[in-house]
Parts: sequence; structure tokens; C-alpha cells
Amino acid sequence: KNAQVMAMTHNTFFRALNAIYQQAPRIVPGTQQAADFLNYCCIVYDFIHHHQLTEEHIYFPEIEKATCLPGLMEANMAQHHAMEGGLEEYRKYSESTRKEDFNSEEIRRIIDNFALAFEQHNHDEIQTILNLYNKIDSKTLKAISTKMWNESEKQSDIFKSVPWISPLVMGCQDKNFFLDGEKRRFPEVPAIVPYIVDFCLSTRHKTVWQFNPSNEYGQPRPIP
Repeated sequence: KNAQVMAMTHNTFFRALNAIYQQAPRIVPGTQQAADFLNYCCIVYDFIHHHQLTEEHIYFPEIEKATCLPGLMEANMAQHHAMEGGLEEYRKYSESTRKEDFNSEEIRRIIDNFALAFEQHNHDEIQTILNLYNKIDSKTLKAISTKMWNESEKQSDIFKSVPWISPLVMGCQDKNFFLDGEKRRFPEVPAIVPYIVDFCLSTRHKTVWQFNPSNEYGQPRPIP
């Protein structure tokens, strides 16, 4: 279960970055569209960054403590460090570039620089979780995971990228996606939540969510 939730979270990262990569060439420099697009890039970075921070400060060390196996998550930590340079370059470009200076080739080049390492890490992490089956009990792992997500929520903006109930997360899902052979609802929230996100939470940064790959109900939409 923990691996499935983590995989769906990683898919959220992938869909957001893919949406940026695919839509960048149609963004016109100097326009409000360019400003909104750069803002979207910033929000995606914040979501990924907060997730990795809570893994490094809570998830990884708590698992090592519970299993009494120091260094168990060291390979995953090393992969985080290997991506830091690429993600930092992405952050700087997204936050400091003026709309007049937006360059689609540059943002795509930056993503290309860390894409393979980022993808590999997120895939490897799932196997790491699956390999915990004989090292930690489910109740303990669930408690650690809950602690991580709770801390991530505290660090995030509910109008942007809070896990489970935010415009970015809800707009980067695919309700038709099969995981382990069946469709799985993700995030696992009450049916009313997408409506709250759509009609309440998404209004504050409304023009930014045009770049989400899906609507707030998990229905993929064609990229222009």
C-alpha cells in the first residue's frame, strides 16, 4: 500500500513535469501566459522539493530507526543529492526569469539535465519500499508515512500544492490509470474534494491551472 501511494505521488511529479515540457514551446515570451507558466513551474518545484525534504528528514531516518538498520536508505539519499544541482537550476530559472525572457528551449534543456536521474530515483524508491516487507511491520511503516505527509502539508500552500487536496495534485491525476492491474482512486479523498478544489481552492491562482494535464476530476485533457 505504501509503495502504491508513493508511486502515484511520483506519477504526479512526472505528469506535471511532462506538462511543462510539452507545453513550453507554445508559450509566448512577454505575455501573461508566460508569467503564469513560470508560476506553474515554481509551484511544481515546491511540491517536489517539499516531498523530498520530508523524506530526508522524516521518512528515511524513521525507517532506519524502526528497522535498526543504519544506512538502509542511504542509496535513496544519495540519489536525492545527485539531483540537487539540476533541480536547483530549475528553481532558479522558474523563480528569477522575467516573462519577457522566457525561453522554451532553456526550460526544456534544464529538465532534460535532471530527468533521467529523477525518473530513475523515483522508480528505485518503489522497489526500496517493497523490499521492506521483511524488515518493518505495516503499522509502523504507516505511522512513519502519515508523519511524513502531515509535515509535508504543514510546509505547503493549500491553494497550490498541498498533498491530496490542492489544484496541482488534483490536476495531475489520471482517473483512467491502472496500477497493479486495476484502476485506483488517487488521492484517496472523499468524493466532494475535487469539487472543493475546483470551485474554491483553484480560484486564487486560476490562470495557472490551465497548464495542468488533467482537470480537477482526474480527466486528462488534450494539450494544445
